[in-house]
Amino acid sequence: MRNSTVRRATYADVEDILHIYNQGIEDRIAALEEETKDRPFINNWFDEHQGSFAILVAENDGKPTDVMIMEKLLV
Repeated sequence: MRNSTVRRATYADVEDILHIYNQGIEDRIAALEEETKDRPFINNWFDEHQGSFAILVAENDGKPTDVMIMEKLLV
């Protein structure tokens, strides 16, 4: 049985996020993306999504397997 958790992503997760992001492009499940991305792209993407967004990773057995972005709502 897998032990799954969800937590905020950190800069230590960027390499795993890049792999997950590119896997979504290669599997054609990432909307409007056709070309895989590189480390500078994902570093910039990660930086741009700080503040008003929360980047979360789902981990299975301690390894990030999914990425989620939650926008903070201002009410």
